[in-house]
Amino acid sequence: MKTLLIEWIKTLLPEEEAAKVSLQNIQHLMPREQHYFADNRIYLNSYSPKWIKNGIKRILKQYPDTEIEMITMEKILWTMKQKSRYQKIPPYKAL
Repeated sequence: MKTLLIEWIKTLLPEEEAAKVSLQNIQHLMPREQHYFADNRIYLNSYSPKWIKNGIKRILKQYPDTEIEMITMEKILWTMKQKSRYQKIPPYKAL
């Protein structure tokens, strides 16, 4: 899960800064709060470790034959954008 975060953060940074990102300092680069409050509700922040874990769980629930090593941040984003987590969604197609 943290390796997915590292990959995503590296895509946002210039090459020099991206080289400095590692498992040891990933927590310092992430926001401290995993939730935010809006409209009298508490929401989970996108790209937090818990959000990624929920995305992986959703993919594995929808497609049980998926190997966990094959899940990428792109697949998680695609899955999390689907309207309902309870309806069967079409297979993921790479862009």
